Amino acid sequence: MNNGTGNFTTLFSYDWRSKLLVRLNNTGLWDVNELIEKATQLEHYFFNGEYANYAPQSPEEHITTIHKIRMTGIHLRSGCNDVDKIIEVVENSKAYLLDHLIEKVKGKSIEEINALIEPRANINSFMIP
Repeated sequence: MNNGTGNFTTLFSYDWRSKLLVRLNNTGLWDVNELIEKATQLEHYFFNGEYANYAPQSPEEHITTIHKIRMTGIHLRSGCNDVDKIIEVVENSKAYLLDHLIEKVKGKSIEEINALIEPRANINSFMIP
C-alpha cells in the first residue's frame, strides 16, 4: 500500500534537525525536553540561531561552520552529549585544525569551496556526519 509517505520518509532521512536529534538520542538521551534543548543549543552555535535563513557571509565563516558541524558529529558519535564541553573542545581546536584551511579558501567563492570538499560536508546539506 502506498500512502504517500515515501517523500515524507526521504525528507526525514535528509533533514538536518532530524539527524541531529537522532545523533543526540544515540548518545543515550531520552528526555524529549533535554533533546530539544541540546539540539537548539547546537543550532545556535552552528548557525547563530538562524538555521532557516543561514547563509555564510565569507569563505572563512563557511569553513568554520562546516568544521563545527563535523567535529560535533564526531563527538556525538563517540557518545558525548555534553554540549557545553563539545563546543569548548571544538572552539579550542579551531586554530589547530582551521588556520591552514582558511588560508587556502581566502578569495574563493562558496561554490569553489564546496567543489574542494566532499559532497556530504557541503554546508548546503546541513548534515551531521
